[in-house]
Amino acid sequence: MAGAGSGKTAVLTRRVALLLLAGCPADQIFVATFTVKAAGEMKERIGKQVQDLAGRVPPAIRARLDDLMRALPKAWIGTFHSLCLRMLREKDADGFSAVEELGYPPTFSILSDADSRKLLKESCADLAVPCDPRDLSAALDLAVNELLTPETLARHKTYEGVPGEAAAEAWKKYVETKRSRGLADFGDLLYLAATAIADRRMCAERWKTRFSHVLIDEYQDTNVAQYAIATELAAARRNLFVVGDDDQSIYGFRGADIRNIRAFTEDYPDARIVRLIRNYRSTPVILGAANAVLADRPAGATDKTLLAMAPAGARPPEKIVVYEASDEQDEMNFVAFQIQEFLQEGFRHEDMVIFYRVHELSGPVASALRARQVPYVEVGGPALLENDVVRTFRAVYQAVNVAALKREGRLDPIRDSLLLQEALREIWTLGILGPKNRVDHAMLLALPAPERILLDEQGYVEAVRACQSGEAQQHLERMWTGIHGAAFGMDIHTPQDILKFLVDTFGLKDAATGDATVRRGLVWLQRLLASRLPYAPPGRPGLDLVLAAFHASAEGEPITDLTQENAVRLLTIHASKGLEFPVVFVVGVEEDLLPFSHPGGSAEETESDRAEREEEEGRLFYVAITRARERLVLTSAAQRRLYGRVVSHRPSRFLARLPADVVTRGSALSALDRAAHRTRQFFKDLFRA
Repeated sequence: MAGAGSGKTAVLTRRVALLLLAGCPADQIFVATFTVKAAGEMKERIGKQVQDLAGRVPPAIRARLDDLMRALPKAWIGTFHSLCLRMLREKDADGFSAVEELGYPPTFSILSDADSRKLLKESCADLAVPCDPRDLSAALDLAVNELLTPETLARHKTYEGVPGEAAAEAWKKYVETKRSRGLADFGDLLYLAATAIADRRMCAERWKTRFSHVLIDEYQDTNVAQYAIATELAAARRNLFVVGDDDQSIYGFRGADIRNIRAFTEDYPDARIVRLIRNYRSTPVILGAANAVLADRPAGATDKTLLAMAPAGARPPEKIVVYEASDEQDEMNFVAFQIQEFLQEGFRHEDMVIFYRVHELSGPVASALRARQVPYVEVGGPALLENDVVRTFRAVYQAVNVAALKREGRLDPIRDSLLLQEALREIWTLGILGPKNRVDHAMLLALPAPERILLDEQGYVEAVRACQSGEAQQHLERMWTGIHGAAFGMDIHTPQDILKFLVDTFGLKDAATGDATVRRGLVWLQRLLASRLPYAPPGRPGLDLVLAAFHASAEGEPITDLTQENAVRLLTIHASKGLEFPVVFVVGVEEDLLPFSHPGGSAEETESDRAEREEEEGRLFYVAITRARERLVLTSAAQRRLYGRVVSHRPSRFLARLPADVVTRGSALSALDRAAHRTRQFFKDLFRA
C-alpha cells in the first residue's frame, strides 16, 4: 500500500530484478501495468536494477548476468491489453490458441475505438435503441469490464442510463457482427482472456500454472475483468504481488473498482501488507494539506499518513495559496500574475502546471495565458485515437497489412475488403493531409472497389481515371506507390518506416510548425514508435501490436510530449496520475466542479452511490495536491461561464478540510503588494551596492 510519492514503482521493479537474480525464469514472470509508457519505463528500470544488484549477489549468479539480460525480453511485462492479446494468440503444444477455442480466428483484427463505435452503430441499425449511440457504447464498454453477459444486462431496468433489455439486444448483435468478421475491440481482449482463463473446458489449467510470479501495478485502478485475470493467474502458486494506493483510486467512471484493493486481505487472509508512507516529493506544508483532505477515511480504507522526506531545496517551504475570485476573469488574472511571481522566484515555465476537473475550463485558462504571452501547451484535448495524424497513420498501416496479406496469399476476401475500405476512406477523406489530398465522399463512392485499387494494377488504373481532378489523381498515385511498395518489398517494413513515409510524402514536418493538431499527433507517434514498439512486420499481427499500443496509451497517457520545454502545462486532474511538478495550480476548486455534480444523476443511483462518488472526488483533489513538489495554488470563482451559460458556485467543501496553519488567502491586491515590496527592496539593494 504505497502513498503518493513513496517510490512504489521502484519497489516493484526491484522485486522483479531480485526474482530474476534468484533464478526465476523470465518467461514465468507476469507484470501488468496500465500504460505503454509505464511498461516501457519498467523494463528499462528492471534491466538497470539487475545490473546494480549484481554486485551484491554470489559470484555464480554474477556470472550469469549477461544471460539474465538477454532473457529479460521474455518476461511478460506490459499493459493488461497487450498481455491479454499475447495470451489469446499464444498456441499450446497442439497448435491451438485460446482465441480459437472461443470461436475467433487466430488472425482476428483489433478495432480502434472509433471503428468499434461505427460497427456498433451499423450492427444496431435495425434495432430501435432508445438512447444516444455514445451512451450505448459507453454502457457496453462498462458491461464488458464488469464481465456481465447480455443475459445479466437484460435484467437491469436501466444500466448506466441505457434501458437494460435494449442494451442487451444491441450487445448480442454487435458480438455476432464482430465474430462473423473476425474482429474484436479492446474491451474484448480483457473479456476473452478472463473467459479463457476461468473456463475449465478450455485452456484454463495451462494458464493457471503458466506463471510462477504475478505482479500488478496500480492495483487500485483494476476493474472486474482485470481483477479476475490477476486472481486466476495467481491461483495455483499464490505468488501475487500488487502495488497500489486506495487513496489514488480515481477512475471509477472507467470501471475501476476500489474494492479490489481494499478487500485484498479478505481474498488473501495470509497476505503480507507493507505500507510505504515516506513521501520523497512534496514539502511538509503540502503533505499536511493532503493528509487533512483524506483524514476521515471510510471503513476499509488504509491509513497512510504521509511523512515528508524530500530534501530541503534552495527555497524555503511556503504556505498553500487559496484565492476565491469574484469571477473567472478575476481568477485567471490572479493565476497569470502568480505565474509571473514564480518566474521572479527562479521557477521556469516548464516547472508549472495548471489542473482542472473538467476540460471545459481549459479555454479560459488558455485565453488568459495567450493574452499575457505566457507560453503553454495543452495536454490531452481530443481523444488520442481521434487525432487526425494518428488516424491517418493507422489507416495507412492497416492498408499496408492487407496488401501484405494479399502478397502472402492469406487474404480473407470479406473481412479484409471491409478493413481496406475503412482504411482508404480514412486516408482519402481526412483533411489533415491538406485540401489537395482530400477526396470528396461522393467521388470516393464512384471509385472502383477499394481492394482492387491496391491489390491489382488494373483497379488502380480505373481509379485514376475516375478521379475528377489532377490533384486527386496525384494523391491517389502517391498513396498507391507508398502502400503498394510497403507491402511488396520496398524499403518500408516497420511502423517507423510507415511514419517516415507519411512525413516525407505529405510534408507533415512543415505542417506541424503551424498546426498544433498535426504537431501533437506527430510528436506522440514518434515517441511511441521510437521507444515502445518492438519490430512489427507487415501483416495482421503487426497491426494488432500497433493498435494495442495505441489503445493502452490513449487510456492513460497524455498526447503531448511533456518534455517540451518553456511552456506551462494545462491538463485535467485525471490525466495527472504519475506526474509531478515544482509548481501546481488547481483552478475551479468549487462546488459542482470539484466535487463534480452530475446533472440529474442516474435514476438507479442510491445514497450509497452518491457517497462513493463524493469520496472519489475527494481522492481526485488529493491526487491534484500531491502532484506538487514546492508550491501549490488553489483557486475558485464565484461566477463563471460554463456550458454556454453563467453559473454561480461556492468554494469547494474540500477547501474547508485544509488546516488553517498551512494556508494563506491570496488576492490580486496582496500579490501586487508583494511585487511592490520586492521592487522597493531591489532599488534599496541597488543603491546600497
